[in-house]
Amino acid sequence: MENRKNYHEANFLGSIVENFIIVAIVFALVITVLDEFATVLEFSLPARNIILILSCATDVIFTFEFVARLIVTGRHGAAKHYMIHQRGWIDLISSFPLLILSSGPEVLLMLNPDLVHGAGLGFMSSIKIVKAVRVSRILRLLRLLKVMGKIHNTDSQMANRHIAVISTIATMAFIVVYSFMAFAGITGGHEIEQQQEIFAQKLARNIQKVADTPPAGISIPAAGIKTKPNESEKADRAKELLTGLLFQIDSKQSNIAQVYYQGNLLLSTISTEQLKSHYKYNEANKPELKFKGDSHVHPIKEGDVIVYINTWPLAKERARVNIMVFFGIVAILLCFMFVYSRHFVQNVTDVVHIMQKGINDPGYNLEVSIRKDFEHDEIFELAKSYNEVLLPEKMKSKSANAESDTGGLSMDDFLK
Repeated sequence: MENRKNYHEANFLGSIVENFIIVAIVFALVITVLDEFATVLEFSLPARNIILILSCATDVIFTFEFVARLIVTGRHGAAKHYMIHQRGWIDLISSFPLLILSSGPEVLLMLNPDLVHGAGLGFMSSIKIVKAVRVSRILRLLRLLKVMGKIHNTDSQMANRHIAVISTIATMAFIVVYSFMAFAGITGGHEIEQQQEIFAQKLARNIQKVADTPPAGISIPAAGIKTKPNESEKADRAKELLTGLLFQIDSKQSNIAQVYYQGNLLLSTISTEQLKSHYKYNEANKPELKFKGDSHVHPIKEGDVIVYINTWPLAKERARVNIMVFFGIVAILLCFMFVYSRHFVQNVTDVVHIMQKGINDPGYNLEVSIRKDFEHDEIFELAKSYNEVLLPEKMKSKSANAESDTGGLSMDDFLK
């Protein structure tokens, strides 16, 4: 089909758009890393919201880019070629799914925290897919391949294509293994998260039990006699237990954020300033809704007791790992581009180039330099035949032609 002759032209959106996409990719990568640093360095809530909005905006841009490329290549009958050979699948998995499952819902929750109790987002936030989606943010790093693909470190098309293929394979393998390990809890933090939840549940039960149990020396009314319980005394007993417990356990080390009993605040390890600047905290809400829509605080409720676990320390550890993954991928790509590419050019493309020029150019007689440690490689075996067979035959043929060539003169020309 004639309109499928040039697949690259079919995938071209215009120089201005192409340059804008490259700038957007670099910007998105910076935002991705900045998002992780925002967790590690505890950026304020407004700063994190700005990063979230920018992250969502880049996902929107890349989603439109993918749809546009799919439409353009589809019109030229090259959609399949774009998806497979021009790595359109990278555009797909690093745009549309992240917008629908990650940045989009997070922006909606930021604008309207009440959605977390709705049927859709509330259900999604309660199942493991949320953890998988958070891990899938690392797929944005696949955009590095698009940027690196625009950098041609060599003049060899074969070398550039080869480096692009092995870089994609190595990066995808790295990301898939990491994503699987993170989702399965192998990378760490999963057991600590479970232990904290068990500790919070036991703490809430003990507080409830102590609050409901009258102290020794106080008589219990006879059966059938109804008395109004003294809620103030129960709250005092709950607070006394919690205070005594803090002598043995560091509340910050156990990541206890706040503890409520019957609406009364018994403990808060977070300052008022931090609650206002770093958390989605509303003092006017009921205790169970104080941190509505905040992913860095997890509530545990047992009876009249609510224990809020501060999950920020675990989020920090995961963010540090993600940062290491990012720079690990960058290091892998740079090594392929500037170290392995040089090796490939010297030992493959340069050899092919010399032999190709020696075959096509009658005046080119340069031999291929064969390294002793690589002399048994197939390409150097071929180069050896080129040096020892083709070039000598070429020189003999050239010499024979030179001897028989008199410049077009004959004996009659000298006798005239």
